[in-house]
Amino acid sequence: MTQRKMTGILMIIGPVIGLLFWLVGPAGILGGNGLDADSTNAQIVGVLVANSDWSGYSLLFGTIGLLLWLGGFTGVKSSMSSGEGSAYSGLGYLFILVAMAGIAASNGIQAGVTMEAAQAGVAGAFYGASDALGQFSITILSIGVGIMGIAMLIQKNVSQILAGIPVILSILIVAMVLTDQDPSVVGAGYGLVTLWSIWLGVTLARSE
Repeated sequence: MTQRKMTGILMIIGPVIGLLFWLVGPAGILGGNGLDADSTNAQIVGVLVANSDWSGYSLLFGTIGLLLWLGGFTGVKSSMSSGEGSAYSGLGYLFILVAMAGIAASNGIQAGVTMEAAQAGVAGAFYGASDALGQFSITILSIGVGIMGIAMLIQKNVSQILAGIPVILSILIVAMVLTDQDPSVVGAGYGLVTLWSIWLGVTLARSE
């Protein structure tokens, strides 16, 4: 298997695994626990504690998905290491690396909410901190992806449409976050970046 194909596969399965376990986790919209955008931190924490095992598993596998996705971005960066877009790809990768670390930390804090944090009576504060960190990190991720798109526009290693989409997405997501702090806005941005990553992954995996 070539590095290009491996990169493509990771760009597909990484974000899909991360998004899937985020959606089907106890606090996810597909978790079946009746939570919505109006749910309070206390209600969300109650669901996490009541489903502590599944919460832990979903957060673990979701984080593994993020690490696989990071491996895909590492391959994308490596493919541009000797081209005109290398400086931008390196900068974009730095943003993405920091963002992935932030999301992983957010997941770790949420895992703690179901154990020691809940017993200490500060679960709501812990969850609020983890949620804010996650949203902030996703915004940083979108900026990194946008910079990576600029690198691909310069490098011309994929179609200009595929390279230009993350630049537009990055601008839109940052603009939406600055004007509307609703978590659903950040979640929608994460979903759009995921769809673009799958498209890029399919393109890379099918190319020789």
